[in-house]
Amino acid sequence: KVREDNPTAEGYTIYHPQKHSLADQIAQYRAAEKIIGLDGSAFHLFGFVGKPNQEVAVILRRNSNVFNSLKCQIVEFASISPTLVDAVSADWIPQHKNRPGRYSFGQLDFDAVRSQLMSTGFITGAHQWRVPRFREMKRSMEDFGRSKGIDYIRVQKAPPKSAQARARAAAHNPKSQPPNQQPSPKQEHVV
Repeated sequence: KVREDNPTAEGYTIYHPQKHSLADQIAQYRAAEKIIGLDGSAFHLFGFVGKPNQEVAVILRRNSNVFNSLKCQIVEFASISPTLVDAVSADWIPQHKNRPGRYSFGQLDFDAVRSQLMSTGFITGAHQWRVPRFREMKRSMEDFGRSKGIDYIRVQKAPPKSAQARARAAAHNPKSQPPNQQPSPKQEHVV
């Protein structure tokens, strides 16, 4: 609900392409000047019908490389370079999985989403965004997990290390992790 209420306050129309005919989806995509959406299937069709004068922001919905293929498709077919909004602060993954994937859900940092969309001109920021509390997000994932019979755990996204920090750490501890590896993330279990 929050993901839809915030952009609506900025003047965007919420559109669920899966609920519409192919012809209607194409018409909606071609008529839009700016599009904000979560990475996923809806952008595959957009890549084929988008126009170079449109602006697109793709919000990552989990820590994965799905965006890379979407970006290539949009760039190559529509001649648009999409804006990436990376504001995933944690992933909720099925307990039996060891990393984010197609069955995981990202926990968005709504302040970061707002800030990135403002800095790239997709929103004005004139409206206050509602930011759900952690308890609300956790309860939502617990309810969803129960409905599917899946136990989810929360994996905190490790902050990226600068190249300088990685080099310093390696120099001080030769047995430390290789520079391209991140420390183990913090986990929180959800039943």
